[in-house]
Amino acid sequence: MMLMVLSIITAVYLGYTHAFEYIFSFADGFSYLGIFVVGFFFTSVFTVPPAIVALGQLSLIYPWPLVVILGALGAACGDYFLFRFVKDRIAADAAYFLRNSTRYRRIMHLATERKFRYLALAFAVVLIASPLPDETALTILGVSRSKVRDVILLTFLANAIGITLIAIAAGSIAG
Repeated sequence: MMLMVLSIITAVYLGYTHAFEYIFSFADGFSYLGIFVVGFFFTSVFTVPPAIVALGQLSLIYPWPLVVILGALGAACGDYFLFRFVKDRIAADAAYFLRNSTRYRRIMHLATERKFRYLALAFAVVLIASPLPDETALTILGVSRSKVRDVILLTFLANAIGITLIAIAAGSIAG
């Protein structure tokens, strides 16, 4: 919790001082890569607040469709790594400890049903598109046994929506 508060304070400070504009003025030749990297950090609970500020400022410097596409590509890559971690590590560990539980078997049966998958996908899209961190949505997708290609496409589209909303808000604030 303390790290999240520190991350928000850092984001507010960076936004107030326009530090990202200064940093990206030095990295002019790497602007596309920089947008991609900032998008990559638009996924984790600790890096979302500074990434929101950076994406908002980048959308004022560069064409916002470019920021949306490259940022969403970076975010989809970040989400892919988080998804693989959740699916391969956390879900497997939880299954090992809970495999003999009848409640666990009922939950896993429900999680793999078709109706739950659609509900999980819809809920995950909303979570990923929001400024909230993506870990919860990726856990839901991992439990519902979503396919990797579906997760990548879903996270790209949802992050593109979220980054578009950030760009619109940044443009409104900048006036």
